[in-house]
Amino acid sequence: MLLLRASGTPSRRRSLRPELQGVRAVAAGVVLAFHAGVPGLDGGFLGVDVFLVLSGYVVTNVLLAERRRLGSIDLLSFVVARFRRLAPTAVVVALSTFAVALLMTSPLVHPRLAAEAAAAVLGYENVLLALRGVDYLQDDTASAFQQFWSLGLEVQFYAVWPVALILALRSGGRRGAIWAAGFGIVASIVSVPLARAVAEPFAFFMLPSRAWEFLLGALLAVAVSVAFTPAVTAVVRAAGLLAVAGGVALAGPETEQPGPLTLLPVLGTAALVLPGTSARSDLVRRMLSTRPVVVLGDASYSIYLWHWPLLALPVLVRGAPTPWPFRVLLVAAAVAVGLVSAAVLERRARRLLERCRPRTTMVLAVAAAAALVVPSVAAVSARTTSDVRVPGPDATSAALGPSAPDVVPANVTPGLTDVLRDLPFPYPAHCVAELLDPPPDPCVTDAGRTRRVALLGDSHAMQWADVVRRAAEDARVGLTVHGRAACPFADIRVVNPQLGREYRECDAWRRATFASIRAERPEVVVVGEATSLYRGRQVDDAPFERVWRDGIRRSLAALPAGTRVVFLQDTPSWSFDPNECLARHLEAADQCARPIGELLDAGVRREVRGLGPPVTVIDPLSALCDRVCSPVLWNVLVYRDRSHLTATAARELGGPLRHRLSAIFRP
Repeated sequence: MLLLRASGTPSRRRSLRPELQGVRAVAAGVVLAFHAGVPGLDGGFLGVDVFLVLSGYVVTNVLLAERRRLGSIDLLSFVVARFRRLAPTAVVVALSTFAVALLMTSPLVHPRLAAEAAAAVLGYENVLLALRGVDYLQDDTASAFQQFWSLGLEVQFYAVWPVALILALRSGGRRGAIWAAGFGIVASIVSVPLARAVAEPFAFFMLPSRAWEFLLGALLAVAVSVAFTPAVTAVVRAAGLLAVAGGVALAGPETEQPGPLTLLPVLGTAALVLPGTSARSDLVRRMLSTRPVVVLGDASYSIYLWHWPLLALPVLVRGAPTPWPFRVLLVAAAVAVGLVSAAVLERRARRLLERCRPRTTMVLAVAAAAALVVPSVAAVSARTTSDVRVPGPDATSAALGPSAPDVVPANVTPGLTDVLRDLPFPYPAHCVAELLDPPPDPCVTDAGRTRRVALLGDSHAMQWADVVRRAAEDARVGLTVHGRAACPFADIRVVNPQLGREYRECDAWRRATFASIRAERPEVVVVGEATSLYRGRQVDDAPFERVWRDGIRRSLAALPAGTRVVFLQDTPSWSFDPNECLARHLEAADQCARPIGELLDAGVRREVRGLGPPVTVIDPLSALCDRVCSPVLWNVLVYRDRSHLTATAARELGGPLRHRLSAIFRP
């Protein structure tokens, strides 16, 4: 057994305080109301911050109580106790969500569900969400396990703070523990703007920028050893509750988190948990200590874990938001399920685990994680095509226009489960910069050729890279490819929603790319961008069309004089994932087709058509749609996600574009 001992003078033991369970109930209540979409509670997400402070306070008190009782802190016993407390409900919720999601969702999301379920059970859901938040090629569908991100923070805090506390107590006693908590708070607060400067998801989800909230609770547990008078306690608690309520009322979708407004619920919670003597005039304590509130607080962990899958699974199945009154009913159901879960899983399962030896408990933990393997294997065998084979496109059939089958062909290419890996050559060659990457070296083909052309733009330009390369080979010219995710060719400053800030890396890449093109002096530059997707993301307050026109002029002026520019009109963008639709309609693929007007931004396309010399505009739309757009043509799966073509579709359907470009590339 790992036993780290910390000596020192014991502090006064604190008594059981039912109002702390009331604080949990308040935190859970505002989070559930926020997720239910209750009007006026847009800041309910701050309830998580209440949980974090309270968790830091309670767990530190648990550690200090053990030290007072035994003269030391048994780290292994602490870990086992936390597992017994948290694991039964977490594992059952994760496995239940996983199993139900496998049955209710398309096979396309099953690999993602398996990864999310594993992250939830193993305590790193927050890390997974942070990394996905800055991966441009990742699906942006909400996770059915998203609520586990805060549990991941707790698990990671429990892995670090007990060791730090033991070492601090050993070296400096209570004063050393105070210094350790204080230093951690300062370091964590300093890390917040540093993380946000990299990417907003890192600041939101990761422990370094959230640790100060845990540590403030820990500091209160270590530093405050006296109880305030009844009058002071009543005033402080009332102020604390008002601060929490004020934060929830003032916060909204644009609130930085963590940020200045986070201080209200954090400091408010600190005021609520301060020890003090009770009095009849302490209305806040009396309210938080009432039996119904305490019961809800006791079950808040279970309620919190169960509420999100009940809200998220209908969205995953329907592919559309659930009306808020129905979400309120689902939240009410989550409360009922959570109360039962707390009684059965939290209390009874914990008592059962307490009879087990630590080694047996660890074996059960491994078994719980391994239980994910069975449904994961079952998910792999799910059916993803019909039994009907459909011929592929050829020159004759393609000349007649797009042909959409009524089914998902048995010989569809790429397969529905392989579609996200069907990328054009610049991606495996690592010459497309992702959101946070420094400017990479461009892809260069036929480096020895003196006559050269270039492909430049975001991922919507890169989707045509294989076609442009074939056209360059036909014309016997070399090709240089410059690509950056979510970065327009037009010289406009944009805010990236995944980073949650201005996309400075895009501006730097564009400047470096223009300098490289001026040095190389290609005869033709092919450009493309998801123009319509940048609408509303421009930093400039002027109308988007004007900002875009000015940006195009600046970009064209930055190219070498005499360069011929080919602008590729953008391809359709879907409001839903067309491949998930196909997975649900294997025998009726026409259910997933949409009128062409629903998928295009007519205003942006008009602006692109209006570009004059030296720009030649090529529109590949006729190869993809007639009056409607189908996500499968012949035996070809057309879209990788909501807005990108598969590399296979670009190659198989891009024949007209290839011939047009090769003619332009020839002298």
